[in-house]
Amino acid sequence: MSGRPKLFYGWVNVVLAFLAITTYGLFYSYSVFIEPLEAELRCTRAAISGAYTLEMAVYCAWTIPWGWFSDKRGPRKALWLAALLVGSGTSFCSLASSVWHLYLFFGVIAAMGHGAIWVVTTSTISRWFLNKRGLAVGITMCGLGFGLLAVPPATAKIMNSYGWRITFIILGATFFALNIVVGMFIRGKPKDMGLRPLGEAEEQASISKSQQRGTRDFSAGEVLRTKNFWMLYLVFLFCFAAEQMVMVHIVPYCTAIGITRIRAALGLSFLGVGTIIGRVGCGALSDKIGRVPTLIMTCYIEALSIFGILAIKGPLLLYLTMFLLGSVYGGTAVLCAAMLGDLFGLRNIGTVMGLWATSGVPAGVLGPLMAGIVFDATESYFWALIIAGTVCFGAVIWAASIKPSPDPHLPSCKNLGEFGSYL
Repeated sequence: MSGRPKLFYGWVNVVLAFLAITTYGLFYSYSVFIEPLEAELRCTRAAISGAYTLEMAVYCAWTIPWGWFSDKRGPRKALWLAALLVGSGTSFCSLASSVWHLYLFFGVIAAMGHGAIWVVTTSTISRWFLNKRGLAVGITMCGLGFGLLAVPPATAKIMNSYGWRITFIILGATFFALNIVVGMFIRGKPKDMGLRPLGEAEEQASISKSQQRGTRDFSAGEVLRTKNFWMLYLVFLFCFAAEQMVMVHIVPYCTAIGITRIRAALGLSFLGVGTIIGRVGCGALSDKIGRVPTLIMTCYIEALSIFGILAIKGPLLLYLTMFLLGSVYGGTAVLCAAMLGDLFGLRNIGTVMGLWATSGVPAGVLGPLMAGIVFDATESYFWALIIAGTVCFGAVIWAASIKPSPDPHLPSCKNLGEFGSYL
């Protein structure tokens, strides 16, 4: 080609992926459903939380086949199948008369579709960008923040007007339609449109030899034998467990201290606003100072934010704390997703991301279910929050253990010594 179009289609893909990832707002609205479901189905909070725990386990387990499917068949078919599973599973929750119905419809069927949303979109975006990959992935994942901003308070208002059963139907239909539309227009690889990834020469593949060495394509088996992969795995496991605990239980935690359900749900919206800013900021910052130093910073701030939840007395402090948590929440996912491409290449990136995302299975057990069990035993979330904050400090250790790529041109290779002035 003689020149790139004025609007590089990779950025169109970023917008589409952003919209698809707002689907996370549906699943993170589960906190709004906990108390009505507990009253209607007459079971313990741990049992209600268990449906979300199962959802996280199934969601993470299914990222592997979805990543492979997207690598082989492209993102369009993957998102269409995901739309069907998410839409039907969520809508069927409206029929629940026993807790096992939630486990089946929300925890299995909807969760299977949920497994495609992140891995399909972020692996697709990684293929379109060599330069500005951190920024592009960060903007894409702001869709999660927007979903948090819009969906939980909307869910609370719909529920107050129509009840939880109709709310499940509305959410299922909305996100079914959204992902069908995204699947119609998203494109898997630049070469499918006669383009090259942003940052690659258009006349010839002119990436320097040092970059070629740093970004060679690893097979899934090779990736699993590297220390860096397992350090990234542990960082996400620890941080994600803490994040999910807060996401699921923040509404009942707040109502117990006198904050109304709608105001508590608005706290998730402030987390969403912080996430929008933080995901772009973390991605862009990592392009400048390096992935590893930025990852260490986000883990520290997340730990402090979770401990700060214990000081909440009213809505204002709730909103400030959730905004701070949101500014780094998901920053780990943005950074790790970009680092997987930096370190292991792009040919099998969907499969690699799927393998890495299975860290969410143990995270689901360490997070939401643990908090439910602690609450049932103590009638308080105090020790659950202490454990979650401590776990995030543990993630700092794993982040600092990541050995940067040998290629000095890649942003993950910044020297940790350069980060000393930031600590």
